[in-house]
Amino acid sequence: MTEKIDEHVAPTFETIATEHMLHLRNVKKLAFDSLGRWWSRDTEIDLVAVDDKRTTAYFVEAKWTKTAVGADVLRGLRSKAERFPWKNENRKSIFIVYARSGFKLEPEPDVLLLSLHDLARDLEHT
Repeated sequence: MTEKIDEHVAPTFETIATEHMLHLRNVKKLAFDSLGRWWSRDTEIDLVAVDDKRTTAYFVEAKWTKTAVGADVLRGLRSKAERFPWKNENRKSIFIVYARSGFKLEPEPDVLLLSLHDLARDLEHT
């Protein structure tokens, strides 16, 4: 039964991640001009945000899983980001992972890891 619920909640979690990204922009923690899902033939990225002024792209993965997110998810996101054609040669890429169940990852300078606790804290006052 919980698998059925998880199937329905996963897309909603992506919507919440979108709202959180907009919140981060509104409070000036991130800057971007556009935000949305991106896909190409066999590649889909939950969200991509583009900051033309700073030549920065934010690649976002939202994981509604019962297990903590590991390095494999980040590797997959990095790989998919390579296929995103916008200013691929000279852009700065930032990777953001939202996770229901936390992380099995070490922090990195170009990676932002956000848990349910982070979302609740940030969105509580919006």
